[in-house]
Amino acid sequence: MRRNADGSVTFWVPVTGSTTADAHYPRSELRETRRDGSLGNWLHASADNYLSAVLRIDQVPSLNKVVIGQIHSTDVPGSQNDPLVKLQYHYRRGVGRLELLLRDQPGDTAVQNILLAENVQLGERFGYDLRITPSGLMLIS
Repeated sequence: MRRNADGSVTFWVPVTGSTTADAHYPRSELRETRRDGSLGNWLHASADNYLSAVLRIDQVPSLNKVVIGQIHSTDVPGSQNDPLVKLQYHYRRGVGRLELLLRDQPGDTAVQNILLAENVQLGERFGYDLRITPSGLMLIS
C-alpha cells in the first residue's frame, strides 16, 4: 500500500505474494480496527453500515478477477470463513464487469453471481456504495 501525494492510496499485490491460512490468493486489504488496535466487528442491526470506494483496476491476474470489497459474517462451522458479500471486478474477453457474489446466509455453499455493471474498462475510474440497514436491507449503487 502506498499513499499518494493527492491523498489517494495505491494497492499493489504481486500474484506471487504471500497468502494466509484462510486464503489461497495474495491480498492487500484494509481491516476495521478499534483505537486500541483490536479487530472491529459490527452487527448490521447496530446502525446504518456503509462500505464505499472510488477506484480503478489497472491490471488483473491470470484468473482475471480482483475482489474490490467484501463483508464477512459470523463464521459458521464448515464455512471456511467465506464472505457473505463480495464485490469483484471480472475482466472477461476484453470487457470488465462488476459482479456481486452473495450468499443468502452464513455458511451457505451456494453463491449468487449478480451482474452490477458491464463495460468497465481497465484503467477506468468507478465507485461503489454498499449499505446495510439495521433491518438487514442491502443497497448497492
